[in-house]
Amino acid sequence: MGFYKDLEYSQDKRFDRAYANIFKNVQGIAAVEDIKFQSKGIDKLIKLHNGKVVTIEEKLRRSHWNDICLELKSNVEKGTLGWLYKIEADFLAYMTPK
Repeated sequence: MGFYKDLEYSQDKRFDRAYANIFKNVQGIAAVEDIKFQSKGIDKLIKLHNGKVVTIEEKLRRSHWNDICLELKSNVEKGTLGWLYKIEADFLAYMTPK
């Protein structure tokens, strides 16, 4: 799968409902499609009523597993570090399929 197909798949509304319950003072939630933010592991921007913006990295598994997948390397042959080392978001939201 390509980047944009993965991005489309991962935009599950259950994330937004969870944020509204966790952060009681949500003013707005915006999906991030800008590749600069995406490369830093920022998928969502949550604006709070106090003006603070919280950044979220979202991970949605395609199958149900009894573990949590943390990407240490995105390309083993090249030794490219995975998202775990590149993430700059404030929080990681992790979800399994419905």
